[in-house]
Amino acid sequence: MRLRRLALAFLALLAGWSQAKECWKNEVQLALREEAWVGVETARVQVHVEATADPNQAGTLQKETLERLRKLIPEAQDRTWRITSADLSRDPSGLERWRLEAEIRVPAAYLPGLQDKAARLSTPGLHFTPAIDWTPALSEVEAAKAKARQALYRRAEEEAKRLNETLGFGYRVADIRFSEPGISGPFAAKRALAAEAVELPRMEKQIVEAWVTLREPECPAVNAP
Repeated sequence: MRLRRLALAFLALLAGWSQAKECWKNEVQLALREEAWVGVETARVQVHVEATADPNQAGTLQKETLERLRKLIPEAQDRTWRITSADLSRDPSGLERWRLEAEIRVPAAYLPGLQDKAARLSTPGLHFTPAIDWTPALSEVEAAKAKARQALYRRAEEEAKRLNETLGFGYRVADIRFSEPGISGPFAAKRALAAEAVELPRMEKQIVEAWVTLREPECPAVNAP
């Protein structure tokens, strides 16, 4: 009796494996692509600061630098100046020379006349050189990707429905794998753009690809009698 049960269980296992194998064969794979356009609503302003001061005035120099940056572009709740790098050296006369990089992201309305404003704020021993980077913000890129993914989900469901209507089967979306390349368009290279040249088409194309697997429902489990 025990041997009979073991034999039946083994046969049931083989039957289940065979059905699962057949189900794996009944699948369709396809690649879908969706084009999304990233609206670049803000620009990153990068300012190179050259400063020279007596070593005893380092604290005053830092305060004065931040004050002038805030005059160049005022801070707000959603934007602040950030010092991204700082390099200190000392010249033969004993004076400290600071090279700072600061940045802030702002709407385009703040950009006209930025070079002239920076020139007026510059004084001997403290000089500001701004540049504009039109690379989209992470939030702008992610919003466009989310919209593209939503469209791809819908298209995958439509493909499954079209296949079932054509062949009379019961395929469903079983798996979706996305490929989302980073921003590599023209705006990424415009870091040294003159501040007055702000009338540019600020749109960035983003391609999102999806590898979709359509599969029939899983085979029912096979139980031993």
